[in-house]
Amino acid sequence: MATTKDITGIIAEELTAINPEFVIQEEEVDGVKKAYITGRFIRSDFVSSNGILYPAEIVDAFVNQINSNQPPLKTMLTNHFAPDKTLAIVGKVVSAWKDAAGDGFFKGLLADTVAAEEIKKLVRGTFLENISLRARPIRVKEEKHNGKDVLAVKDAEILGIDFTPMPGIAGASIDALTYEELLKEVTDMNIEELKTQLSELKESLNARDSQIASLQGELATAKNDIKDKEKAISTMEEEKTALSAKVAELTEEVQSKTTALKESEDKVSAFVSNLIQEAKTEALAKFEAFKDKKIYTFIEGAINGVTVESTTEFSSVLEEARAKLSGIVTNFTEMLEELTPSGDIPPVSGDTNDTGDTGSTTVTEQELGATAEPVLPKGTKDKSSATSVSNPAMKDILESIKQHTGVEIAPEDLG
Repeated sequence: MATTKDITGIIAEELTAINPEFVIQEEEVDGVKKAYITGRFIRSDFVSSNGILYPAEIVDAFVNQINSNQPPLKTMLTNHFAPDKTLAIVGKVVSAWKDAAGDGFFKGLLADTVAAEEIKKLVRGTFLENISLRARPIRVKEEKHNGKDVLAVKDAEILGIDFTPMPGIAGASIDALTYEELLKEVTDMNIEELKTQLSELKESLNARDSQIASLQGELATAKNDIKDKEKAISTMEEEKTALSAKVAELTEEVQSKTTALKESEDKVSAFVSNLIQEAKTEALAKFEAFKDKKIYTFIEGAINGVTVESTTEFSSVLEEARAKLSGIVTNFTEMLEELTPSGDIPPVSGDTNDTGDTGSTTVTEQELGATAEPVLPKGTKDKSSATSVSNPAMKDILESIKQHTGVEIAPEDLG
């Protein structure tokens, strides 16, 4: 809901006797304050100081044009002769009406700009008390009015209502100050005062010129600084492009070398795996003489079960595999020696005795007696195996196998 508050205060009271209709009001709508100005902008059948007659029908036409809200917008300028008409806009005319005498009154909405605020200050301080009609004549006619030659406006378009220190239509202002009174004030001014004012104006202009020169210097410095920074940015962009290209090149080279390295590692890994497999085959070949014995199954499992952790240190991997295989060969060799009471066992492949004899002797069931269960030929089963398992000597043999090879053999596996 809109609320209205008179913000002219004493100014409106002081001007009551001169122009009681001209006021500035502030309305608040939904929390937003808006300043309005009202007053008389034209007199009916009145001749302006410019010798122009505004008949009653023109007052009607202007009021209707304002209320029709048809373009162009009826603006309010700081003055008629502002160099920049856009930035000189301080308000717009929103409505109009006539009083009983036929004079035209208006209501204008002031803009929320610095210029509009200055206008309000000037009005409140009674430094500005006049407005002037701005219109485009379409048809005029020379006539006699009260015995004087005048130009009667027969048709015209109102464009706006502007602030002015000297109105063309007497009464179109807060007070009724006429052109003649203004001229009298200027005539009565002391020439020396005018000279003083002119001197002060020149000094002010010189000071402004100095400020402008200083600002121009600062602007030139800023422009040079901008050019230097733009050049630096351009150089950095070029360096960035070059570095990006180099990074791409190095990335491609790294990827290529990484692929080649992986291929080489795969080849070496496969080669080491083949060497380990050859070492397993070589170690297993040492027990070829026991191939038809049950103990061979455990030897074969122990040798083929050798594993090492895969790393890129291929020489260490190979050495570790060979060391494990060597330990298994040694442990099984010692175990087989314990299985042979006479100590005369078939030599493993590649071994030689003191006399240089490289022959091998098959260990028979008769030679091993009750302790030879692990080296029986495949497919052969001792009928007395049930009693041989409980033989104390057999338990010692199985314990020896576990001790030397890490392979635990259940007695029933030898049955």
